[in-house]
Amino acid sequence: AILSCTSSNESIEIMKKEFLLLEYFMRNPNIVISKDVLYDKIWGFDNNIESNSIEAYISFIRKKFKVIGLEINIKAIRGLGYKLEV
Repeated sequence: AILSCTSSNESIEIMKKEFLLLEYFMRNPNIVISKDVLYDKIWGFDNNIESNSIEAYISFIRKKFKVIGLEINIKAIRGLGYKLEV
């Protein structure tokens, strides 16, 4: 999938899990989403992924936002989860 920023006219490729995470955040803007919900929705209930996978994927997404000049943020809410700030 391709992530584009209309104001900077830049775009970058994103991987499937990055896309799924971003899509879920975009469907739930400004709502704190727990890691458990993200694991369940993106990787499925019975998953064997590393405990820091969500942090890694969100870091990848944030870096890609910066590369293309996108001015939205996925904010970590300590002890609760993450939310997409628009």
